[in-house]
Amino acid sequence: MLNRRTFIASAAATGLVSSRGLGQAPAPRTYGYPAGTRPFGPEVYRERRRRLMERMKSGVAVVYGPASVDRGATAAPIDRSGSDFTYLTGLVDDAGAALLLAPGERTYREFLFLAPVNPEYDRWEGSRLLLGSELRRRTGFEQIDRIGALGPTLAQIAARSGEMRYIGALASPDAAVPRELDLYGRVMARVPGTRIVNNHGLVHAMRLVKEARELERMRRAIAATDRGMRAAMAAARPGMREFELKNIIESEFRAAGARRLAFPSIVGVARNSAVLHYMGGDTEIRAGDLILADIGAEFDFYAADITRTFPVDGRFTPEQRRVY
Repeated sequence: MLNRRTFIASAAATGLVSSRGLGQAPAPRTYGYPAGTRPFGPEVYRERRRRLMERMKSGVAVVYGPASVDRGATAAPIDRSGSDFTYLTGLVDDAGAALLLAPGERTYREFLFLAPVNPEYDRWEGSRLLLGSELRRRTGFEQIDRIGALGPTLAQIAARSGEMRYIGALASPDAAVPRELDLYGRVMARVPGTRIVNNHGLVHAMRLVKEARELERMRRAIAATDRGMRAAMAAARPGMREFELKNIIESEFRAAGARRLAFPSIVGVARNSAVLHYMGGDTEIRAGDLILADIGAEFDFYAADITRTFPVDGRFTPEQRRVY
C-alpha cells in the first residue's frame, strides 16, 4: 500500500501532480525570444493598436523597435527611441523588430516583423522562436515575418493606400533622420504617387492618458523609490562613502519588487551635489555635509523620479536651512 509520500513522489514523476503541491501542475517554462508581452497580456496591446488605427483611419504606418536590447541591464536605457513600439506591442526583449499598421486593409491590418534567426548568435544570447503558432500565441499577432519583408510589404500597401503616416517623434534638422522617415523616403522614390502624412502626435496623445493598470505600476515605482530615499536618510552617517549609500537605496528598490533603475542613481555630497548628473561615488561623507539623492526605481517599465537634499547629521545648520 502506498503511503502519502510515495504516492506524491510517483504522481509527480508521471506528471499527474506537482511536488510543490498536491493537484497543482507545474507552470510550463518559457524559452526563446520573444518571451511574450510585458507587463500585460497580448490583448492589452491589441486594443491599443486598434485605438491607434481608429485615429489613423487610413494609410500605413511603421514603428521601429529598439535597435539593440541589453537583457541584463540593471538600469533603463537613456535612449528610449523604441518605447512607442513597446507601448503598442509589449515586446521588450527582441531587438531589431518593427510594427506595421494598415487600418484600410481588408485582410490583415497589423504586422509584426522580427529579426532573423541566427544560430551562432543565439548560442550566446538565447534562441529566437521560429515563425509559427507559439510565436503568434505569445505576441498576439496573426501576421509575423522577418524584418527583411518589411520594405516589400510597406511598398505594396503604400501603393494601394497612397499614404505613409509618420507617428513617431519629430527630430531637429541636425539629428539623424528617424528610421521610419528614411524608409518612407526610399519607398516614395520607388512607388510613384505615395506621400508622407505627419501624424506625429497620435501615439503621444494616447500615452499621456494612463490606464488604471499603468497607474498601479507607477504607484509601485514611486513607493519603491520613496522606500529607498527613506532608507538613505536613516542610514547616512559620517565616514560612509557615496557608493555605500547608493547601494542601500538600490537594495531597497529591489526589496520593493523593482527589477531595474529608472536611471543611474545620483548620490552626491558637498560640492558633488551641485553636479547635475554626478556619476561618481567614492567621496567620503563628512559631518555637516548635505547629501543630494536623485533616484528612481522602475517597476514593470514604469518609472519614478524623486530628488531630495538632506543633512547627514539629521539637522540643517541655520545657513543650510536658509538656503534650503
